[in-house]
Amino acid sequence: MRAVIFVFVVACAAGSSIASEVRQGVPDRPAGTLDEVPSRAKCSNDVKSTSDDETRVEALLSKLDPASVQAAEAVPILLAALRDFETDSTLRERSAAMLARIGEPARAAVPILIEILERSQQVISPIPDGTTGEERSTREDTRYWAMKSLGVFGSVAADAVPIVAQFLTSAATTQATTQATSPQLRVLAADTLGQIRTSAAIGVLTAELMKPRRTNNYESIVLRQTIIDGLASAGPLAVGAIPALGRAAEDDNADIRRKACEALGSLGSRAEGGMNSLLERLILDEDAAVKDAAANALAQIGQPAVASLVDLLERGDPELQWRAAKALGQVGPVARPAAESLKLAFDIPSTQVRIEAIDAVWKISRDPQAVATALVKILSEDERQIRRRASGMLVELEPLPRDTSVALKELAANGGANERRAAEYVIRERSRKASQQ
Repeated sequence: MRAVIFVFVVACAAGSSIASEVRQGVPDRPAGTLDEVPSRAKCSNDVKSTSDDETRVEALLSKLDPASVQAAEAVPILLAALRDFETDSTLRERSAAMLARIGEPARAAVPILIEILERSQQVISPIPDGTTGEERSTREDTRYWAMKSLGVFGSVAADAVPIVAQFLTSAATTQATTQATSPQLRVLAADTLGQIRTSAAIGVLTAELMKPRRTNNYESIVLRQTIIDGLASAGPLAVGAIPALGRAAEDDNADIRRKACEALGSLGSRAEGGMNSLLERLILDEDAAVKDAAANALAQIGQPAVASLVDLLERGDPELQWRAAKALGQVGPVARPAAESLKLAFDIPSTQVRIEAIDAVWKISRDPQAVATALVKILSEDERQIRRRASGMLVELEPLPRDTSVALKELAANGGANERRAAEYVIRERSRKASQQ
């Protein structure tokens, strides 16, 4: 209610500073709509020009820290600038952005921004004949900055979900609605809902992701990616989106499949219901990045995924085995039931499987005795990256088993070229590390 009166104060109170106007306050009266804001032409004591008032708000914005006490005191002035359609559009945009950064103390800006979006729908659709390109751009820009500001408010802007959802869900089928539902606006609406991050906002994103896809063009792909990103950041609120994410994991686009797997993983053990989709991607997908994302997601699910990962380790091809072993290592100590199967994998011909299995056993057990001998054997492998990884692990093992120390000295003295260099490196780095402690 005070925000409406402040427009009058800003416009009419000659000679007083913005700060003093904020502190003076005004009596309450029923709040009006945007159309009821008094214009400067109606002020009998109008001695300041529009440019003067805008200069004062500009000065305020240039020095205001949104986290400061002064920012909360300045909220009424910024609300007045936001409400006044005669204010320069750029200044209104900056005022909206500052109010959003101030956050909770400026929550009175949310209904104003909602009304701006509602009015923009009425004003822009349909666009009158003869509207210039600059006018079209200005009206479109209003929608962008109003919606972006609502997103910065986060859950404080919960009441904005219905109007923002309209921009996401409405279909552009005629010239009259094209501006309202441009691909860019739909993406921005999805991003805004993801930032608001309430159950209602996540519900809208989930329903949109479940809709049958009519096109697979660039705009459609970006929109689905944005929706999935919003769901991934929602935490427990996105549990209801598991079926939609599982469906997205079957998308024609590899980036969509990867993001869907990552989003499922972000839910942790709550995503147990999405395990079949992840296992399918891990086993069947032709894209390595999607396979990696699926394996990582299963690791994030944790203990519920251990049995399925062990089954892949024991029955899969080498590519599945090393990814399953790596995922079990990422699960950590709760994957202890997998330790014996991982130790059996120490003798698998594939060096990639062996090193991942050894690393997993170390991460699960933190027992040097369980992995040291197997690591020394890998020092004789031809693959340089595998040798380097084994060497690095041997440097870090604490304490190093006595028989392993003896074996390293023997390799450094009498081993082949690869073994000798690797053993010398481990001995040197362990000595250097000990001297620094």
